[in-house]
Amino acid sequence: MRKRVCSLVIFILLLICNSFAFAQSPQINSGLSWLTSAQTSTGNWPEVDTTEYYSTAAALDAVYALEPSSSAYTTAFQWMTGQMVSPTDYLSRRIIALKRAGMDVSSELDGLLLYRNSNGGWGGETSYLSDPLDTALALQALHAANYTDDSVLFHAVSFLIDNQNGDGGWGFNKDNPSSVSVTATVLKALQPFIYYRCAGQASIELGVAYLLTKQNPDGGFGSSPSNVYETAQAFDALIVAGAKISTIDPLTELSPAQAAINYLTTTQSANGSWKDDPYSTALALQALANIRPNLTASSISFTKPMPQANETIIITANIKNAGLENASNIVVRFYQGDPASGGTQIGSDQIIPSLLINAFTQV
Repeated sequence: MRKRVCSLVIFILLLICNSFAFAQSPQINSGLSWLTSAQTSTGNWPEVDTTEYYSTAAALDAVYALEPSSSAYTTAFQWMTGQMVSPTDYLSRRIIALKRAGMDVSSELDGLLLYRNSNGGWGGETSYLSDPLDTALALQALHAANYTDDSVLFHAVSFLIDNQNGDGGWGFNKDNPSSVSVTATVLKALQPFIYYRCAGQASIELGVAYLLTKQNPDGGFGSSPSNVYETAQAFDALIVAGAKISTIDPLTELSPAQAAINYLTTTQSANGSWKDDPYSTALALQALANIRPNLTASSISFTKPMPQANETIIITANIKNAGLENASNIVVRFYQGDPASGGTQIGSDQIIPSLLINAFTQV
């Protein structure tokens, strides 16, 4: 006797037609215009609140995210690759920029690994004591370079977890008070490697909780008063860490993420900059560029739980926008099987004209 087993696998594919609409906002356009106008003829950005190398590295990241084909990016990249750098933080940023451009970073990686200490961490240079900030930046560089030595990666992750403060944050050194900036940098470094240590996810959750305690009533982050660069860094880190920051505060009627964005948009100067500082402006632009819809599908149901062959049924799914920007012209497709592996579409495209932040609908 032959027995036939039928199974139905549903895969939902969401396409957002305007997911990057906010990237054309007046705030981003004016900020980018100021940033490019502040660039020197040699391609770098001058020192204001931090070094010219930090300013240029941050500005390079912002321009790459928003206008990678511009001459501002090209000249900034040429300036950065022409610098002789030795400290761990500078070298790490150089590796990230070079790798992103598809260039060979083997010699830079060799130099970075020479700075690694026996405890798995990095200090500023050779013979410097390991610290969370330099270790986090080195780990980010290793990730960008697709470095695969599990022993090195594991011990770097372990150093960061073992040097987390009791309040969940990280300081410049183990005995230093936690810092929003350092904690944000460490969280971004740890996220790709959370499974290298069983405590990785718990460590990230503690770091997220620490950051949220540093959000002030005005929506900004940092020791009172709020400041732009720490707000942008904290927002970026929370997004990368996948933190649940969309819950609405009944008092302000804003989520932590929306409050942070409001702080950034309201502190922008009339000339498009933040504090006339390339570093703060670049970080704020990177944060604003991360504002987009985030569509999720859940609660898939059938009018008949166990359909027979050739029966017509209705499949329903809940679609929610858990992002930070409204979505429109959303295309929802149901598939039998994974479309990437030959799955076939069930029915026709379903179109959702618009979906506000935190709203959901059924298709």
